[in-house]
Amino acid sequence: MSTGADVYQAVLFDMDGVVVDTDASVAEFWQELARDNGFTISPEQLDRHVYGRSALHTLREVFPELPAPRYGEVFEAMRVNNETLRYQAIPGVLSLLRELGAAGVPLALVTGAQSHKATAVLGQFDAEFDVVLTAEDVEAGKPDPRCYRLAAERLGVPIERCVVFEDALSGVTSAVSAGATCVALAAPQRDDDVRAAGAAAVIRDFTGTALRGRTLSVGEREFPLAPDDLFVAPVDRWDAAANELVGRDAVIHRSHLVGADEALTKEGGGNFSCKGVAPDQHGRPTRVLWMSAWGCDGATTTGEDFPVLRLDELLPLLDGGQIDERRMIEHLVASGLVGEQRRPGIETLTHAFIPAAHVDHCHPDAVIALTSFPGGRECAEEEFGDEAIWFDYRQFDVDVARELATKIRANPRCRFVLLANHGLFTWADTSEQCYRNSLEAVARSTAALGRAITRSADLGGCAVEPLDEAEADEVLAEVLPVLRGAMDNPVLHVDRGPQAVAFASSVRGPELSQRGPGCPDHVVTTGHRPLVLAPGEAVLDGVARHREWYNATFERHVTPGTDKRGDAPRVVVLPGVGVVSSGADAAKARLCADHFAQTMTVIRAADAVGGYVTLTEAQSVSDEYWPLIRLKPQLVPRDGRLAGKVVLVAGFDDEDTALVAARLTESAAHVALAGDDPGRIAAAAADIQRRQGERRAVALPCGPDRPDEVVRAAVLELGGFDLVVDLTPDGAVARAALPVFAAQALGGSVLLAPPGGRTPDVTAWDGAAVTVNAVASGDPESVAEAALFFTTTDIWQGAVLQPRPRRDRQETR
Repeated sequence: MSTGADVYQAVLFDMDGVVVDTDASVAEFWQELARDNGFTISPEQLDRHVYGRSALHTLREVFPELPAPRYGEVFEAMRVNNETLRYQAIPGVLSLLRELGAAGVPLALVTGAQSHKATAVLGQFDAEFDVVLTAEDVEAGKPDPRCYRLAAERLGVPIERCVVFEDALSGVTSAVSAGATCVALAAPQRDDDVRAAGAAAVIRDFTGTALRGRTLSVGEREFPLAPDDLFVAPVDRWDAAANELVGRDAVIHRSHLVGADEALTKEGGGNFSCKGVAPDQHGRPTRVLWMSAWGCDGATTTGEDFPVLRLDELLPLLDGGQIDERRMIEHLVASGLVGEQRRPGIETLTHAFIPAAHVDHCHPDAVIALTSFPGGRECAEEEFGDEAIWFDYRQFDVDVARELATKIRANPRCRFVLLANHGLFTWADTSEQCYRNSLEAVARSTAALGRAITRSADLGGCAVEPLDEAEADEVLAEVLPVLRGAMDNPVLHVDRGPQAVAFASSVRGPELSQRGPGCPDHVVTTGHRPLVLAPGEAVLDGVARHREWYNATFERHVTPGTDKRGDAPRVVVLPGVGVVSSGADAAKARLCADHFAQTMTVIRAADAVGGYVTLTEAQSVSDEYWPLIRLKPQLVPRDGRLAGKVVLVAGFDDEDTALVAARLTESAAHVALAGDDPGRIAAAAADIQRRQGERRAVALPCGPDRPDEVVRAAVLELGGFDLVVDLTPDGAVARAALPVFAAQALGGSVLLAPPGGRTPDVTAWDGAAVTVNAVASGDPESVAEAALFFTTTDIWQGAVLQPRPRRDRQETR
């Protein structure tokens, strides 16, 4: 008897008595044949030799006197009978089949009936199964277990992960003997019999059976089903026209496909190459490697992102002596076919040494998850065999490149390298096949993990009840300014998506996040681990706790004399609320959020298959302070007078508000805008973003006539602000902002610029904890210049600037 699985992957159905009520018609057919032969079939014989049994078995066991040559007549009469019957579905079964099918649960029909009857039944009810097994598909019918084992095999699911619905004793015995968990449909008087045969549960019909979320609820039992949403599947975007591309054009096209697919890699992750021939400065054909530049985003690469290197100057390093990182980088740069190229990626030598024309390295969720749980290596070997090499994580250097090349050259069947806790290498002689190898590796990794699942992917369920949107906004409005003041990065990004909320609120997710990131590339953005704010814990106490841990970790693992990065958390997990990430600007805060989202995805999947294993603390800190990884271009903040500053601009004149905001973003500020017409303000913000970059301007949904709501919306969008430019007559928005300045404890500035060039009364602000200055001008350019001036100096308080008239300034110029 099967004791059941922790999580199930497929549901299998018998047909007669389970999908359709055929007991009466089946009994009547065989009783009529028995009467023709001078006897009656007893109820015991019907149970043992008719219901759920093949026609051949029934003939042999119940009609031993009937000569075998007459079997054909019986089969033909049965076929005519089956095809002309109008079947009655078992109550509730059709709706259950539709629910299971819509949820993507693999389904099989396993019946001892002939195929013509199964076809008639399925056609009448328009029922669909992924696998259909009939009497013609197996040598021995039920109670032999082979029919159910074969169905599970064809579904690609372990039989131990299958729930079977049966009604006959022979069917229950068959399912249980195969290793499945069986639910029996039986009348009350048959309860003891089917339970004795091994049924785990008994129901009368399917009226009370339903799919609730990912749990199949069956009477007294609940069967958790394997998640179907562990990963977003990659999309095959290959265009046959791309087969005509060669050289750099071919690898650019492929990098766009991989880089734009989050199932394959995240922004700025991975690298791509192509080998070929190109003329040198003298026109001589030269073997070259087009290698993606360090840190470029595959989705948006151009020709400049693929420096061209002399392959014959790289290959000798395969058998050379020791070479450190500095000399390796110098050698890569010196091997350039032309001067003044972007720096090639640190994996360049690995690409050069792999004996294939096209090579890709990417960071798929599924591959990282497969290599991030204790049984991952065995699971990978079972799926890939000698088609893949497992490689434990190390920082890329010449020795890693040599070792991988040696392993690949020694195994001609190998098509993949699975980089533990990191990602994937694929290669091929054509660009298309290289791309398809990546898709295949992800699909097979996903399938391998599906077979390995041992429990629900809910990280233990909720430890904290998730807040609704209004409740979460209340918490965030209070918490974000405090976090912004305590964190090293000025822009915050809030992830309130379903995954983030479920992860933050789960039993095991927050705890597992302390083990480290899902991918080593993330450690520079997210840090080794986030701050998990305990329920009821004050924000500053949590930050202090994180700083203490970070500083102790730094002392343990970093070489003395190394400059320490900031010790504040870069990601904060708020149970019940979600995840807050930070960055030097909005794009980097979002990138940090994306990276931590991958960690959440990997943790959830790994936990469902046996536990999460990632980089050690020492490895993670080593990567964080690895000079090469910190040179990625997307990690370098934009320069400008207001870089790192967030400004709230509010006014009733939408045009002036937008002009001030645009001018400040030109100096690298982030701006939250509030105006009289939300539609016009939204259009202005969108225009600024097109020119200045991701979320450089955000439109607030309310106007300055509701100052408290404006301030709250700005906090929810960007975390807080350093400067408020108040273009309203009474400075109400600036007044409403004072509690946020106080919570941030960073100081801050207010610039009052009432409409019409009126001179505001700055003395009314005496005692404010921020610098308050004013400009007596309604000219947006003057207001923006005043904001720049007062924000970049802290020596002025209570000053009122009187700009010269615009015509005077033009004459001076």
